[in-house]
Amino acid sequence: MKTLICTAAAVVTVLLPLTAAADARLAQRNGCTNCHAAAETGRQGSSLSFPELARKYGQLGEDQLVKQVRDGSAGHPPVRGNEAQTRDIVRWMLTLK
Repeated sequence: MKTLICTAAAVVTVLLPLTAAADARLAQRNGCTNCHAAAETGRQGSSLSFPELARKYGQLGEDQLVKQVRDGSAGHPPVRGNEAQTRDIVRWMLTLK
């Protein structure tokens, strides 16, 4: 049992950074980084960076943020892309608080 737990922990430790990098690339491919910087520094114009957005709107929760981004409410232009990808990007963004 101890070996199984250690193996699972090792797998998570290796895969978690890969998932975060994949979601950052997903945000870039979907044009999110045209307005929002992935890091705290490097602000793109007047748009907030992903970490700033996570701190400012994170309390709304994943479902509400996905809805706002997709609907174009709260000043964000509507997103026409895949809802699952939008959810993945929002979920990634919320890890940047």
